[in-house]
Amino acid sequence: MMKKTLLAALLAAALPVTVYADDAQPTPNFRLGAVDANRQDQGFLPDGEFLFRNQPDRLLCWELTGLSEFALSANVTETFVSPKSARFANAASSVDGTEHKISSNLPVIRADGKAPYIRHCWRMEPTDPLGEYSLQVDVNGVSYPAKTFQFKAY
Repeated sequence: MMKKTLLAALLAAALPVTVYADDAQPTPNFRLGAVDANRQDQGFLPDGEFLFRNQPDRLLCWELTGLSEFALSANVTETFVSPKSARFANAASSVDGTEHKISSNLPVIRADGKAPYIRHCWRMEPTDPLGEYSLQVDVNGVSYPAKTFQFKAY
């Protein structure tokens, strides 16, 4: 009898453990790109790493998906690095005017049929310097890798 119990215990220990999807935590996904301001519900444009001075209806947006179903808002710090000195409203900027930190609390968006997400958009101004920018976003203490985009004359 003891051998059968021991054998049953050893077999049970060797079986794989199953993790059910209900227990899985969502994996956050951070994206950056351009969006048509008149059709924001259409999502990111295919050439979203470029913004143009002569297209004021093109917004720079970032989006974080894969949030917890229970999230209502998030503490966010956005850090922009501009190619030359620039002015950002409500930002703590470096002395040389090339690094700009903006802290805010953003709501989690709950749209019908979509998982909760955060989206934040910016409009480039004609007076903003041309060139390559980077944006690094920190959400609730989690930093996402910096992404770059170009602001071009045409």
